Amino acid sequence: VDSDIQALSDTLTFEAWIKPAEITGNDSGNYFSYYTIAELRTQTTANTHIPFNVGINNSKLCLGVTDNHLTSDERIDSSGSLTADSWHHIAITMNGDAYAIYIDGSLDKSGTLSTATGARNVSTEVVNFVIGSRTDNDGDATGFYYGLIDEFRLYNSVLTLAQIQQNRGHSLR
Repeated sequence: VDSDIQALSDTLTFEAWIKPAEITGNDSGNYFSYYTIAELRTQTTANTHIPFNVGINNSKLCLGVTDNHLTSDERIDSSGSLTADSWHHIAITMNGDAYAIYIDGSLDKSGTLSTATGARNVSTEVVNFVIGSRTDNDGDATGFYYGLIDEFRLYNSVLTLAQIQQNRGHSLR
């Protein structure tokens, strides 16, 4: 397990430019999104632990989290909608159980998780970190994202709105 991934904890920011080709799929009732942009999944013999699943469900940007997907999971959908075949800058921050969703440099939604609360640290467990899909319980890829992803960034800190807006305006070099 990569030490940078192991260092992730309850404080993180996910950020990327996306140009989704498909946005209309709907996985209602699940913690995960229909089109998965990225997922961090840890697995032990006791349970599965999803510190985050970021994707698109029925045109909404989604954050899915589970402490143990058999007993405690939650999905937050953005208020605003994404459009197909258009570039969007997206960011999601997590600070403990508090989350914020940003679309195109503006705060879209924020709040506190209500059911999937608790530690989301990765530590040394078996880890799948996937960009463009998620993994099922057997470790097989599923929930594929259709479109482009650029300048994917994952921080072990919570970025401010000003930092997110600055990153939106500057490309990686």
